[in-house]
Amino acid sequence: MTMADIVREAEHMPWGTPDEVIERIVTAADHAGAATVLVNMNRGAMPQEMFLEQLHRFGSKVLPALKAHEVTSARF
Repeated sequence: MTMADIVREAEHMPWGTPDEVIERIVTAADHAGAATVLVNMNRGAMPQEMFLEQLHRFGSKVLPALKAHEVTSARF
């Protein structure tokens, strides 16, 4: 995998601001017709305090929007 591959893939991954993360997860869920999503958060080499801040941000800003979203149809 090259750096260009990583940059291209990152455009579709749920990384970024809370609004970007919400938009990307909702778009993927709508596309797949998925009413449930599995979220995996990998801390990697991130310091614990930073990871906990990110986890809190996800729980307070992203998760409520995901819970409020209703998938009505799949776009295959």
